[in-house]
Amino acid sequence: MPDFVAVLGLSTFCQRVALGLESAGFKVLAVDVSESRVHAIRDEVTKAFCGDLRDREMLDEIGVSECSTAVLGLPDHFDIGVLVVHYLSTHNVREIIVQVNTEDQAAAIEKVGATKTVFPERVAAEQQVRSMTLPGLLDRIDVSEDAAIIEVDCPDNFIGQSLKGLDLRKKYNVHVVGLIRKPEKQGEKSRTILAPPAEEPLRDGDVLMVLGTTGRLRNFTIQMEKTRQAEGGRAE
Repeated sequence: MPDFVAVLGLSTFCQRVALGLESAGFKVLAVDVSESRVHAIRDEVTKAFCGDLRDREMLDEIGVSECSTAVLGLPDHFDIGVLVVHYLSTHNVREIIVQVNTEDQAAAIEKVGATKTVFPERVAAEQQVRSMTLPGLLDRIDVSEDAAIIEVDCPDNFIGQSLKGLDLRKKYNVHVVGLIRKPEKQGEKSRTILAPPAEEPLRDGDVLMVLGTTGRLRNFTIQMEKTRQAEGGRAE
């Protein structure tokens, strides 16, 4: 099943991965030893099985060895994780992503064959820091150690103005590289406008995709938050 993603071990992290992948259009093969966890996700993914991940015959039978990608979530059973990763790597599963708790676990599991390790608690902490240091932030994509693209709701006082007129590059040393525009009609999907025309007026509901260094983005989002607070005060 090369078009399936195997999600092995339904930790909280892997449950969310499985549901997210399925909603994004991927076919998910979920496996866990717990009947309750499998039952909770069974109707939300393409296939779900209850079984011991140490059982190689079972893994072969349900098609795990044929998947090109696997995500493993056994953070409290590292010894079993090592066995599963060894199984996956010997069956030429191309991408093996493993949830781990420590740097030592990451180093060890990569030696066995994991292609990527993930620290969910670390990621959650980093996201919390970003939300606290970049107020009003919707999303963020890091492009280097000190630069990122962030998504920010269009402030009310930007509506009707053009990017050329706002001149955010001059004021804040940031660049608007795209817009996410909400649908005009019911049933339509939002669309992304890359490199938006400088003369085009911004609309209510637009989301700005802004590129800049971390420090400049922080200053920009702080100023946008102050603008929103001022607008809220006037509305009252």
